[in-house]
Amino acid sequence: MPERSSGRRRFLGHGAAIVTAGLAGCVGRLREVALGNGYDESGPVSVAWTTELEDRPARARPILIGDTIVVHGRDGTVTGIDLRNGTIEWTLDGHETSQSYVPVAASAVEGLAYAWAGDHVTAIDPADGGVAWRSETVDGVDPDLASVPLRADGDLLYAGADRPTAFDAGSGDLLWRHDSFETFGVPYFTPTFEGDHLYVPTDEGIVVLERATGDERILATDPTTDEEIVAYPPELHNLTRPVVTDEYVIVLAHGEGMYAYDRLSTRPQWEVADSYYWGHVLRDGIVYASTYRTVKGLSIEDGFEAVAYDTGDRAPNGVPVLDGSSIYVGTGGSDGGAIFSFDAASRDTNWRVTTPSDVRTAPIVAGDRVVAATEGEIFALTEE
Repeated sequence: MPERSSGRRRFLGHGAAIVTAGLAGCVGRLREVALGNGYDESGPVSVAWTTELEDRPARARPILIGDTIVVHGRDGTVTGIDLRNGTIEWTLDGHETSQSYVPVAASAVEGLAYAWAGDHVTAIDPADGGVAWRSETVDGVDPDLASVPLRADGDLLYAGADRPTAFDAGSGDLLWRHDSFETFGVPYFTPTFEGDHLYVPTDEGIVVLERATGDERILATDPTTDEEIVAYPPELHNLTRPVVTDEYVIVLAHGEGMYAYDRLSTRPQWEVADSYYWGHVLRDGIVYASTYRTVKGLSIEDGFEAVAYDTGDRAPNGVPVLDGSSIYVGTGGSDGGAIFSFDAASRDTNWRVTTPSDVRTAPIVAGDRVVAATEGEIFALTEE
């Protein structure tokens, strides 16, 4: 079981000056389709299907494996839905998985969905909802955890079960568990897989663990004190999945701001104090993240605002989704939710679909289909 190495160390602080800059968002001609009794399908998008989830409202972002959408509900029920027509193909009751808001994860290699089940992981076959395997029990985990974030990458399944924990994605064998750091039970507080390492959000900052063993990596040594630096940055809280490049580690503290560090030296590069939420995503040197009623894109080089997309009177939920030339985001507001599609280059609004209740997570984009879930239903749109 990995433990901290001995010796002096410190956790990286951040003292860079706050960067503030901005360009006003530009919203083009709005085309809207309203969900409800009767659909106005005059825009370049149509409603393909809607499926009620009854008492199983989706909380974590749905995942797509082949043509099956896998949704985890409030009561722990996992549901498989046909992408093509919205038919519920199978359900796995909460007593088989969990009674909490535990999200599902997927492995492209094994073709399985996963759900946390109190003190172990259940692997689910998306074809029929059958249980492929149950992992061994993880000792020391509180069975009443409100949530255990999961993320799969190839043959490794990560679980933030109080502590960073890894399983074999194909067999459920427990590979390692790091007892030195605490994790956060929030679906978007998952690690970034980067080569042979995991960049993991913990209570002491973003730590870097060896993929194979879970051993902690020393990031740098302070040249004046000789202390080992093992995290970026410790005094921030609610850290989401980091963006990692050859040069930078970009950290988003939920509701606090965004912070950039030199990946090798760990020195602060820039920071932007703003209420960023959910997480961030990188494309072509721009880091995209949601703020209140806006999706912003910041330059990875200096943190200056390069683009902004206005969501009106609705607050974005989930990480923005970049697909092709478009950016998609689900939102919520006092009078219901909406999904927006923006042109990434022009910042014009391609279309907007309003929903009777909040869209609580990021949508799924699969070809010309856009799938999203509200508190009481899941639905698919077809872009035209």
